[in-house]
Amino acid sequence: MKSNKKTILVILVLVAGVVVGSVLYAQKDDKKGEEGRTSFITEEFIGKEGSKTLHRVVVDTFEESGEWYAAMPNDQGLITSRRQKGVPRPLRLKDGEHKEVKTARKGDNAKYRKADGTYQKDYFPTYIDKRKFVLGVRVDFQRRGNNWFATYPYRPIKLEGLVKTFEVWVAGRQKNHRLFIMVEDIYGDVKLIPMGKLNFLGWKRLYVHVPDQIDQFDYTLSHRRGLVFKGFLIKCDPLESRGRYYIYFDNLTAEVSRFWEEYQDERDPVDNW
Repeated sequence: MKSNKKTILVILVLVAGVVVGSVLYAQKDDKKGEEGRTSFITEEFIGKEGSKTLHRVVVDTFEESGEWYAAMPNDQGLITSRRQKGVPRPLRLKDGEHKEVKTARKGDNAKYRKADGTYQKDYFPTYIDKRKFVLGVRVDFQRRGNNWFATYPYRPIKLEGLVKTFEVWVAGRQKNHRLFIMVEDIYGDVKLIPMGKLNFLGWKRLYVHVPDQIDQFDYTLSHRRGLVFKGFLIKCDPLESRGRYYIYFDNLTAEVSRFWEEYQDERDPVDNW
């Protein structure tokens, strides 16, 4: 009996040793695997070029008022938009000076993979921003309430790649109205991204990260990534939606990551058939 107990005890000790050794080996192997994957992604796959695929681009400079229009419900008030002279102080240029910026509206010399599988040089063409004008919107309220108004580009602006952030300069005239950016996700649904309240005087730079809840890509739709910028929506504070209200916009920019678009293997078949 004692011999059997001793044998069982020895077997249990050996089994425990084997299990512990397997776990430690697996952890060590996983650690190596993780290190290997990290090393492969950052050094061999992305390399130094990875950081170059995150672009700060100008969505619109608002130099041309004819590219935008404003709207609100007829029973809430009257609205109009126009181009106004002016610029936020941090964006001012010296007389005769022009600023060369990257615009989100791609040109013929873009670096991206086209439907036929060929590549072009630079996806975001340069644009000379003279920074002389801003977009102004005037609202004449007819009644108080949960009013709203919006301003849209006549042609929605498509941002191909993963949009990380939006930034815009706004003169809010110290009202408790709330500003939202309207975007269209990968499925064609319009989503609102809150930029904050307009309860400040003068110009202010408003900055927001695009929430992860907004779908910008779908692995079943491999040929489409990104968002479509639709415009600005302002939800009015019921106590302050009276009289006349002015708001101004300038220099709307976005931060866009285009790693997969710019470093896709040229031998990879194109999903266009």
